[in-house]
Amino acid sequence: SQHQCTHLAAEVHVGCTPAQPLFEMSRMAAPLVLVCSLTPALAGMGALRGGSGVTWDYQGFHIGDWPARGFPLCAGKPAGPEYPHNEWQAPIDIPMIVTDRDNDSLILTTVDGGCERVDMESNEHTWEASWEDGNCSNFVATWHGRNYTLQQLHFHFESENMLGGHHQDMEIHLVHKSADGASLVIGAFLEHTEHVEQPHKTFWENGFLHQLFFHGFLGQPDSQQMLAPAWRLNPYSGLFSEGTEFYSFLGSLTTPPCTPNLEWVVLRQSIPIATKDVFTFEQYLKKAPQPDSYGMVDRPVQPLNGRPIKVGSIGKVVG
Repeated sequence: SQHQCTHLAAEVHVGCTPAQPLFEMSRMAAPLVLVCSLTPALAGMGALRGGSGVTWDYQGFHIGDWPARGFPLCAGKPAGPEYPHNEWQAPIDIPMIVTDRDNDSLILTTVDGGCERVDMESNEHTWEASWEDGNCSNFVATWHGRNYTLQQLHFHFESENMLGGHHQDMEIHLVHKSADGASLVIGAFLEHTEHVEQPHKTFWENGFLHQLFFHGFLGQPDSQQMLAPAWRLNPYSGLFSEGTEFYSFLGSLTTPPCTPNLEWVVLRQSIPIATKDVFTFEQYLKKAPQPDSYGMVDRPVQPLNGRPIKVGSIGKVVG
């Protein structure tokens, strides 16, 4: 269904133009370049992840000061027709039992084998991998009649969304934007395990995530670091498969300005990750400039306030 249009920070406007799925794509593999930079993300990306000229940090969670710092939407109060569903903020505690089904299916398409490079950037709160700044738009998610291009990926420790009252160890957010400015966030939980029996690839086996985690986020930033061929470093093929189920709901940015009316998709099944890898990332985040006093980079869950939550599935993973 089409949702009412809204604004995504000052730079981005959400329209309501439908799009067709992308099916026929070439699959030529190409080498991937990982480019690391200590400079903040660009303004457009900051709008998607909540960048702003006003200072904020995760310490503010303890005293709830984001609205007082100039981000009134973060209070989660009704904000009029310009910001519909502002009371549906994110992240949320997803109920263990969800019976409503989403009749649409998510389609994930990789064009021309993926991207030749991805930029690693510090946005002063965490590290993120940016395809937008790498000038690549070859990963496309089709959801509810609209095509969304993958912009960036980042991690949270502990998970931002909860499941049945419990946090998972970590959460990955793949942030997408459509040509008309609408946003889609695809989330996936990472949970520690020493005995992997799930159908998902493990974190270590997933070449794309492993390279980002250890050579990008945890390694010393290098410029023009050459990695394996792009077909092995595809975030879609590494994380998703046809038939995988997810929870879908409307939410918001989880960082200021907390803009509402974003599409959220969160995988039901966690990606297994070795305990030692969770510990490694935890130690890294505790040294980062913006975690809270517990070493976390996650916003507390927000009230459901009667929002619908449905179960959907991935229809196709193309390319």
